[in-house]
Amino acid sequence: MNTRLTGLVGTARALAAACILLVGLAGCESKVTQANYDQVNVGMTLGEVEKLLGSGTLDAQPAGVNISSGGVGDVSRASKEQTYTWRDGSSEIIISFADGKVAQKRQSGL
Repeated sequence: MNTRLTGLVGTARALAAACILLVGLAGCESKVTQANYDQVNVGMTLGEVEKLLGSGTLDAQPAGVNISSGGVGDVSRASKEQTYTWRDGSSEIIISFADGKVAQKRQSGL
C-alpha cells in the first residue's frame, strides 16, 4: 500500500472513531431537566415517564396495611403508592405514583 493511501485509511478510522464517540456522548446527556419535568403529567404511567427520564430509583416503601374504621387490617387494599426519584448531581425529579399512574410530582435544582 502506498503512503498516501495508508494516510487516508488512518484518517478515515480516526473520523469513524470520533463519530462513535460523539454519538456515545450524546446518549449521556442528562434527562433530569426542566423541559422533561414539564412534560410529565398527572395520569401518566411509569412506562411513559421512563421514556422521558429513563429508569428512576424506587424509594424504599414501608410495608403497610390499611386499617379500616372498624380497626381491621386489610392487606389486599394496602397502599399501591410508589415514589421514584431521578437524580443528576444536585438536580432531582421526584414522582409519586398511585395505582401505577402519576399522582404528584416535584423537583429541585433544575
